[in-house]
Amino acid sequence: MMSATSPPWQISTVAKLDTGASRTCIDVSLAHTLRLEAVDTITIKNSHGKQIRQLVDVELYLNDKLYPVRASVTNRAGLSCPVLIGRDILDSEQETED
Repeated sequence: MMSATSPPWQISTVAKLDTGASRTCIDVSLAHTLRLEAVDTITIKNSHGKQIRQLVDVELYLNDKLYPVRASVTNRAGLSCPVLIGRDILDSEQETED
């Protein structure tokens, strides 16, 4: 995972694939470590109701391919993976395999 801002910070981490998530999200502490700055906000609807989240631009590597993506930022500290890969990446990965 790399920051989309300068200087490029690169971190390897475990991610969870979630076909039910429309957007990729990353943990707030990871976004802070990568020095990512919010570029926008979005309202997310999930099992907790509605949440307003910051969006950051980040580049993710999956299957040796680079994906520039606008990810939402949330507290994933209590979860098993700091990154959740959503359909925004999974759908484009599927298109390259077809």
